[in-house]
Amino acid sequence: MNTRIYLRWFFGPLITVLLIVSAVNASVDPYGIFDLIRLSGLNAEKPQRFTSGGRIEKSIDLRFGRYDTLILGSSRAQIGIDPVSPALAGGQIYNAGLSLTNMYELLKIGSYALDYQKLERVIFGIDFLMFSRRRTVSADFGDSGFAGHSLGYTYLRHLISIDALQHSAQTLQFNLTGSRSAQRLNGYRDGTLRFGRADPRRLFTSILEDHFLVNPETYAAFDYDLRRVDMLRELIGMLVSRGVSVYLFI
Repeated sequence: MNTRIYLRWFFGPLITVLLIVSAVNASVDPYGIFDLIRLSGLNAEKPQRFTSGGRIEKSIDLRFGRYDTLILGSSRAQIGIDPVSPALAGGQIYNAGLSLTNMYELLKIGSYALDYQKLERVIFGIDFLMFSRRRTVSADFGDSGFAGHSLGYTYLRHLISIDALQHSAQTLQFNLTGSRSAQRLNGYRDGTLRFGRADPRRLFTSILEDHFLVNPETYAAFDYDLRRVDMLRELIGMLVSRGVSVYLFI
């Protein structure tokens, strides 16, 4: 067998498989980053969108979307503020809230957003845990555009990875059942779908006792870091200097 025929037999099936996987992942788009096709009952709902933490997807959204209002903060902001709420008086609003975040990440996100967006206002939810020395970068932050990671590599990985293919299959199955996902393309996470009809007080107590009081990154071994306060000051100063109105809430 000559070399050309051998290479054809060896690489031909591999390339075919990669093309099929890429076509499925790009079409189903489980993470909502390609936006080629969006059909109700097929792939409109994205239950796997923030499976890895949401940093990658949100950096892509803030790179290529167009927004004049940004919501910043932790999961409290992500779940607590719906960009389509009438109280926000319209506009192009994106919820960049992230679970397990901290001031270091938020400073990077704010700076990144200013590079690509013409922001008019930022609604910033602050909580105690953003200032803990023990909470470092979380989830997929290091692979996101916020950390300067190549988006080209990110797109390629999401096209050809087996994990993405599995998530595509799960997305199709989820949509075919007629279910609604808590994940929204505007960055919001719908708490009513995320937690269902759970009793709020019992849910609060459970999360507090099972997670916050035993996790060293939260209240179990909280270590206040003044440098995180400086980061907050730097972020607000950066936004104000660019003419952005900043609204803080606790």
